[in-house]
Amino acid sequence: MSDRISTPFTNEHFADWCQKMVGQPYWYGTCVYKATSSLLSRKSNQYPSHYGSSRTSRYKQDIANKAVVSDCIGGCKGYAWTGGGQGVLEAIGTDKGISSSYGSNGCPDKGANSMFS
Repeated sequence: MSDRISTPFTNEHFADWCQKMVGQPYWYGTCVYKATSSLLSRKSNQYPSHYGSSRTSRYKQDIANKAVVSDCIGGCKGYAWTGGGQGVLEAIGTDKGISSSYGSNGCPDKGANSMFS
């Protein structure tokens, strides 16, 4: 069993990775990205109702903390697009970037409802 926790794309590895991501901020419309001012600007324009001024100070704190952000289905897609979460945990709180390949590993870019069905 312990080998499976260390092997990307096993159920055990994915569950362990998700548990380690607990506490990272939820940003609507994101897929395991580093929190940046540029990302905040893009998402604010794309989803204005989700990025209201009441949350601005929290988003700025996430940026200052060098957090990794995602929404619910974005966490799943981000895991796949980063080759099984490679480099994601190591990037939290650092200046390290995250290498991601959009749509890779058989994981399409679909919303939560579409992905479920």
